[in-house]
Amino acid sequence: MGEPLVAGHGNFGSLDADPPAAMRYTECKLQPLSDAMLLADLSESTVAYTSTFDGSQNEPAVLPARLPNLLLNGSTGIAVGMATSIPPHNLSELVDALTLVARKPGATLQEVLAVMPAPDFPTGGTILAGEPMLKGYHTGNGGFTLRCVVCTPGGTVRSRSPCACHACFAAAPPPSRPCLTSRRVRRSSSARSRTAATRPPW
Repeated sequence: MGEPLVAGHGNFGSLDADPPAAMRYTECKLQPLSDAMLLADLSESTVAYTSTFDGSQNEPAVLPARLPNLLLNGSTGIAVGMATSIPPHNLSELVDALTLVARKPGATLQEVLAVMPAPDFPTGGTILAGEPMLKGYHTGNGGFTLRCVVCTPGGTVRSRSPCACHACFAAAPPPSRPCLTSRRVRRSSSARSRTAATRPPW
């Protein structure tokens, strides 16, 4: 989903691996979209309540989400002896899949994947789908390759050098870092230029 569920105030880092500020310098609150999506039906006794850690109050066991937020926004975490990495999915495709399952409870995985074929990352990228991704949907244990998207102009663009060809990263999906990726490209380009310059003419 392209809209954040949490509104943050302070330095939370960046895609270029800039470190965030300490917790005492940041704060956050739920966006109005989060209230409508996760908390709207909480007062309608739609979910069970359980005691808090000290038994002084009650809290909902789960939130009455109108959409499966775990599939919509994904989740990544690690614990003792276990880990999870669920990719995000497209909102429209997820709604179509939910509608299909609601109207046809016995829908097969292939029918669901026909309307929700693959994950969808908000930062963009190209997914190389294959057998490992299908295995992930079947068993919960799989994977796929996610590539950056690079656009190159049709001609050369004049810069500091007399004639330089530029490449633009149109999508840099996680966990890639744009600054580190561009640094590697420049290093590789410089190495190729040096190799070409030292190559004998014969």
